[in-house]
Formats: sequence, structure tokens, C-alpha cells
Amino acid sequence: MSKRKTILIVGLFLLVLTCFRIPWLLLSLTPSQIEAEQGVLDLREWNFDEDEAIALDGEWEFYPSTFLTPDSIHSQANLVDKTIISVPSNWHPYFPAETDASAKYATYRLRILVADEQLTQQFKLQLPRRPLVSEVIVNGSVVIENTATKENVNNQISSLVSRSTTFGANKKKEIDILIHVPANSMSTINGIGKSIQLGNAATIDNRYNLSTSMQLLVAIIALLHFVYSCIIFFMSRLHHMFIYFGMVAFCTALSVLLDDDRLLLQWTAIDYVWSTKLLVLAYIGIAAFSLLFIQHFFSEYKNNKFAGILTKLLALFAVLLIVTPYLYIPRLVLISIVTIVVAFATIAVWMWNAVKKGEQDLLFLVLAASSVVSSFIWAFYKDRSLTELPFYPTEIVVAFLSFSAFLFSQFLQISKQNKQLTIELQKEIKQKDDFLANTSHELRNPLHGIINIAQSVLDTSINQ
Repeated sequence: MSKRKTILIVGLFLLVLTCFRIPWLLLSLTPSQIEAEQGVLDLREWNFDEDEAIALDGEWEFYPSTFLTPDSIHSQANLVDKTIISVPSNWHPYFPAETDASAKYATYRLRILVADEQLTQQFKLQLPRRPLVSEVIVNGSVVIENTATKENVNNQISSLVSRSTTFGANKKKEIDILIHVPANSMSTINGIGKSIQLGNAATIDNRYNLSTSMQLLVAIIALLHFVYSCIIFFMSRLHHMFIYFGMVAFCTALSVLLDDDRLLLQWTAIDYVWSTKLLVLAYIGIAAFSLLFIQHFFSEYKNNKFAGILTKLLALFAVLLIVTPYLYIPRLVLISIVTIVVAFATIAVWMWNAVKKGEQDLLFLVLAASSVVSSFIWAFYKDRSLTELPFYPTEIVVAFLSFSAFLFSQFLQISKQNKQLTIELQKEIKQKDDFLANTSHELRNPLHGIINIAQSVLDTSINQ
């Protein structure tokens, strides 16, 4: 396949992936037509039964360096400290410049006005993955609590799992929300950096169930690829690229279960620090084993020194990540991300060189790599976006299908080559048999004459 044709196919492929993603995003985004003003959000005209969930964006009351309780809301000291903050946003500008980043904490407050007919309505609040919340108090009652975040970041478990709660309005036809947010030294964005969603319980649950179902589907697909790759490897230990591909699949499944809704934390008692470490380790594994897979496939790069250095660096970062205290993890994560980007850039260069050389049967591999790159770009945008974007499974699934198609095409190519070699070998064997038959026929008459002459000489000698 020509270079121009490959570029055209990849461009159309990425365009199709983007066209599928945009409608998914538009359908999943939470509307925010009504925004809070001066800490009050008026939803008396909002129909929670017919409309989608709403994003609680706008102006919230903000109390820096204070964890308010329902009894202390109206104290004079707290009123002096009160300011207005835009949600979602980073809280750094609202603290004095000399304040230590790890020592920052604050209370967010929002009052929501509801109509009379909504007094019996059951509402559900859905928090984003960030921030790490220590407490959520609604109408004076603690509905989400994670006391560990107040004292020890290493035990921040419930804030990662309990991200939703159900409640009703009070007799004043209000929903008074207090959110206690501690600093997260492992994140560059602190405070409520993404939109909080409010809706009826069924709407929020449906969105959550759809998201978790997609994550489970992708994780299962990745684990199935891991299993069959291991089986093929142990049946034929010479093909190391199968175990490399299997490890890529396993690391992908791990990253899916540790990101977004963090499903793995709901099944195991993993704390915040180790969940972060395992997530970064999964991304390091994807980069390292992808590099080994491509390096093994292209024989000219099998002993490439630069690739060897990259692989050793990724392995070193993985070991350091395991033993490093949590305070130093952000710096190590940044260096690891740079190395991961260099590894994928190296893979892209190798594949581009192969395309330029006109090597065949690379189309599926190129499409798989394009899906992975597209997924990483959108993941970076998702992490930086102020909106909590939903999990999107298509690109990862397409990447695995493309990888599988590539491996299957390699299998068919090898089978075809083996069949051709078998035909040629059978042809050579037939030619050998024909040669031996012809040679024996040609040698039969002369040999008979020689035998007769020898017999005559022997008889003559005996008579004499």
C-alpha cells in the first residue's frame, strides 16, 4: 500500500472516530442553562422529572481555611471570611500567596431553591472525580463523610468511591449544601475543578450505570485479549510479541478500572496513594510493552539502543513509583509522562518509516496505533476540561479489534507462507524422486553389461 493511500485511510479513520465521539459527548453533557448567583441557585422552574440532570455551576459561597458546620454558618467570623468563587475553577487565587499548598482547605456552600411540588422529590448529587471531598453536608445532615482526608491523605478511600448521595429538600423549600474540600498535594488542580451534577435519582443512576457498564465492557474485552495472548505465547514460546500484546491488554484493563469511576476501588480496599500509583504504573506498562511489541515485530529495531534505554527508564520509573513517598509522586509522574510520550513518539516514527518503505500488512497496526493516540489526546483534554466528561469506549475497543485483526492477518500470512513452502517442498521431493527414477533407469543397462563382463571374466579364470 502506498504512503499517500495509508495517510488518507488514517485521516478518514480518525475523522470517523471523532464523528462518533462528538454526538456521544453532546448527549452526555450536563446542561447548565441556569447558573448560581451569589451562592443561590433558583431551580423552582426546573422540571426534574422531564429534564436531564443540571450542572451546579456558577457563583458559590467560599470559606477558605474553614470547615463550616451547620451551626457555625451564620457566625460573624465566618461571614467576614466569606467570599464568592466561580465553580468549577481552581481555588489557588483565593488563598494568600504564602499559604502552603498542602495546608489549604475550604468550605463550599450553595443554597438551591425548589418549588412546592418538589418537596417530596428525591434528589441525587453526583460529585466529580476531583476534588477529594472530606464531607458533604446537606440540610444539616452529613451525607458523605471521609474523615481520613482531614488528617492523612494516604487513607483517602471513601472520597474516591462515594461520589453520590440521595436527599430531599427541607421545609424552607431549600437544599443547603456544604462541601468540605481539603488540599490534594498530588494534583495541580485543587478545589471543585469540575461540574457537580444534580438531578432525580433515576437520571443520575442511569448515567452512572451506563458509564460503569461501558468501563466493565472495555475491561472484559482487554482481559480476554490478555488471556488468549498468554495461551498463544505458552503454546509457542518463540513468539514473544504475543506476551507483550497480552501485557498491553492487561495494563489497559487496569487503567480503565482505576480511572473514571474507579471501579476497582469499590471491590478492593486500595487507598488513594496506591490507586494513583497503580494507575500510573498501568500507563507505564502500556508504553513499555507497546514499545517491546513493535520492537519485536520490526526486526531492524530489535537491538535498538535508544529503545533499550527507554524501556529501562520506564522500568526504573515503575520501581521508583512503588517505593516513593506520596509527597514526591507528582514530580515522578511528570517525568514518567514525558518518557511515555517519547516512547509513543518513537513507535510512531518506526511505523512511519515502515510505511515509507512500503511494507505490507501494516494497515491494521497503523489503525490501532491511531486509535490509541486519539484516545490519549482526548484523555488529556478530558483531564483538563472543567466538565466531567463521560467514559468513551469506542476508541479502545477499535484499537483492540485492529490489533486483533493485525495479529490475525499475520497468522493468515504465515499460514499462506507455510502452505506455499509445503507446495514447493512437495515439488522438490517429486523432482528428487523423478531424478532418482530416471538415474536408476539410465544406469540399469550399463550396470547389467558390466556385471555380465565381470561374470565372463570370472568364468574364464575358473576354466583356466
